[in-house]
Amino acid sequence: MKKPRNAQNCINIWSCPCATGEEPYSIAMILDNLESQVPRFPKFRIVASDIAHEAIAKAKVGVYTMDSMKEISDYYENKYFSRQKTHFGHTNLINEEIKNKIEFVEEDVTQGHQKPYRYDIIFCRYLLIYFNRENRHKFLKILEDRLVEKGILILGKTETLFDSWGSLKLIDSRNRIYI
Repeated sequence: MKKPRNAQNCINIWSCPCATGEEPYSIAMILDNLESQVPRFPKFRIVASDIAHEAIAKAKVGVYTMDSMKEISDYYENKYFSRQKTHFGHTNLINEEIKNKIEFVEEDVTQGHQKPYRYDIIFCRYLLIYFNRENRHKFLKILEDRLVEKGILILGKTETLFDSWGSLKLIDSRNRIYI
């Protein structure tokens, strides 16, 4: 049975796998921007998991090449990054305020999740495509158990659970959003 939505007025988000951090940092920037514009916007906590030590290490540093910044608007780039010149060219460093909003965890999420939280939103994009049917079902059970009641699961656009899986129901087929 899913746990009810948390009562602390805090949005809990899990990004798995998070690779080198682009997704959780993007989420944090969007929510931070909303927090500064919307009165009484809830606090948020982001946990970002990946099995790859190198990816987590890079994510924690928060340095990105100009090429990896192509999809970031000038507004977000100017507000949340500082440009650095290195012997490899220019890079962008995410600011500490945004870094501090994310907890990076090195873990094999197929074996469970280290954190005790239930999540309002789980981003799990482009991981299920690597699993066979049995492992996909085991992992989906982990995700389902970590969602609060009426929590949201967002998959990659090429992944599908069809119309439903367990208690999860498809609400947006284009963006693969389940509730």
